[in-house]
Amino acid sequence: MLPIDASKETRPVAQISVVIPAYNGTSRYLKEAIDSVRAQTLAAGEIIVVDDASTDGTGALVQAIPQVRYVRHPQNSGQAAARNTGARLAQTPYLAFLDQDDLWEPTFLEATLGILESAPQATLVHCDGYQVNERNEILEYDAAMKQQRSITQLLRGGHDAATSGSLFRKTCFDAVGGYDAALSIWEDIDLIIRLYGPGRFIHLPKPLYRHRLYGHNASRNIPSLRALDGRRRFLDKHAASCRPGTPEGDALSHDWAIYYAANTTCGPTRPPPLVRRSSQPSATIPTMSKHGRAWSDRILSSPRSDLSWHTPSTQSHALDGRRRNKTGG
Repeated sequence: MLPIDASKETRPVAQISVVIPAYNGTSRYLKEAIDSVRAQTLAAGEIIVVDDASTDGTGALVQAIPQVRYVRHPQNSGQAAARNTGARLAQTPYLAFLDQDDLWEPTFLEATLGILESAPQATLVHCDGYQVNERNEILEYDAAMKQQRSITQLLRGGHDAATSGSLFRKTCFDAVGGYDAALSIWEDIDLIIRLYGPGRFIHLPKPLYRHRLYGHNASRNIPSLRALDGRRRFLDKHAASCRPGTPEGDALSHDWAIYYAANTTCGPTRPPPLVRRSSQPSATIPTMSKHGRAWSDRILSSPRSDLSWHTPSTQSHALDGRRRNKTGG
């Protein structure tokens, strides 16, 4: 039985499970996120908050809210693992994930579900959003279709489907194994790449979620070297999809160059390989070719020599194109 008691609801109740990963949420807008779910014009079938081993009063906060299921991890495992836990517990055909410091506009569930239900071939529906500050004041419009020279965009067809701005068909999410909890950053991009295919994504060009930018977003707590290692793992994982001489292959060289430049600045981690073999025995992919090293030399010699715009802890991630600051627990 779903936690939401439909007999007590004056709104229609949808077969949607909302999963909110939380870590020290009392000071990170968790209550506002939950309130934005409860204020939807279409009520969620269930709301699941997965507490990733918080050290504050997150448990008491959540358990005081009616009809919200609270689950706690025994140890901190990161946002990807928390989302996967919520997805495993979900009892409905559709999944929506909301980060603890993000918000939904009141019609988010109603608008996205109406589209996904009418398109059985689709895996997900995603929408545009707003970037907002700590006071929920709009900073800029964030369009969810992007064309940039990075495999983070090319391998998902330009669909910058944000975690808090997407509604997933659960069978499709389960089929690819959910989020990769081994990635310390960009686990959301990795999921979308694995889900992507012609006709599987539907873009709704309306701003129906709000992504909050502030000093305590989760990825700001990830040490730079750990974040760089996450980048390397991400690029390694998807290198085989980027054949030489293709836009994806060129983008991979460019992405490795940015990684290499940031790695040089932040400190030594395992360097990227000069050549990575693809799944085809006769093919090689120049993940750090002369072209890539030329890019890194250009980056290192740029006027913004501190490379703050390339390092993972800043708001603007050069490989991503979206101001993501939410990875990790």
